[in-house]
Amino acid sequence: ASPDDPENDPESLKKLKKREGAWAVRKDILGWELQGKDKTVQLDEGKYDKLMTLTKEALRSKSGMPFNQYEKMLGKMRHASWGVPGSNGLFTPFNRVIAQKPKTVWFRQKSALTIALRDWRSIFKESLKTPTHVRQLVRGEPNIAGIVDASGEGVGGVIFGMTDDVVPTVFRFEWPEEVKRQLQTENNPNGTITNSDLEMAGLVFLWLMIEHVAPKLYHKHIVLLSDNSPSVAWIDKMASKRSVPAGELLRVLARRLCATKACPITPLHIPGRHNRISDIPSRSFGYKREWHFVNDSDFLTFFNSQFPLPHKQLWQMCR
Repeated sequence: ASPDDPENDPESLKKLKKREGAWAVRKDILGWELQGKDKTVQLDEGKYDKLMTLTKEALRSKSGMPFNQYEKMLGKMRHASWGVPGSNGLFTPFNRVIAQKPKTVWFRQKSALTIALRDWRSIFKESLKTPTHVRQLVRGEPNIAGIVDASGEGVGGVIFGMTDDVVPTVFRFEWPEEVKRQLQTENNPNGTITNSDLEMAGLVFLWLMIEHVAPKLYHKHIVLLSDNSPSVAWIDKMASKRSVPAGELLRVLARRLCATKACPITPLHIPGRHNRISDIPSRSFGYKREWHFVNDSDFLTFFNSQFPLPHKQLWQMCR
């Protein structure tokens, strides 16, 4: 076909007559309202209403939802989650249903699927009140960094500023006996908590510590470092295929991201041999005699001697 043929013209006369190609501060694209002046995006109100009605009917249905309808609903939810930070971290239970392919999907009262759907609806109700700034949709140069390690004894790590002025902080927390008893080991192969689940809990704990140390995370870029590859991958995708505990922890993290309006987390893997700075606090409850400290003041003195900061700064303790 000739490039001079009008049918091959990439510009649609029909769309031009509708002024779809005209310059404007506000645009509607694929169901999204884009505001150029405020640099925000928001789901079209009509699509929002239809989606909220659809998900509400799913929760109230007493006969379940046919699997093909469930797939369509999930596709619409994923499309809508693009512009609502945190909502993409709620899909682990939905993905598990897709893998199972049941004829009918049931939203039972206290099931993980029902809880996740209610959380998703809650986040979307908030999104209608406050449009999403484009900063909340992309990763960028980190303002704050955190490094963490989780062991069979506890969790520990450090927090410091990259571009923001944050007090260099170290933290440690000993796991409750209930968690220690459920940890899967060679001596306890039937434990319900894997090492990666524990490391995932450590990353969520790190995030909560960051919120405590630097409470204003609005539009901030945060990088989290861990020497556990599976948990880093889970946060990168904000989903877990097999681990039920990881899925629940991601749900917690998703809600916190939404509440703080922080930017998407940048998770990075750090080789274990380079992670001594968080190994020591996570194993300071008896793993090694030279690392064992009963009180925080003795631990902090030792930690400052091992990891001295420039300009005569000192690590602060947060517990």
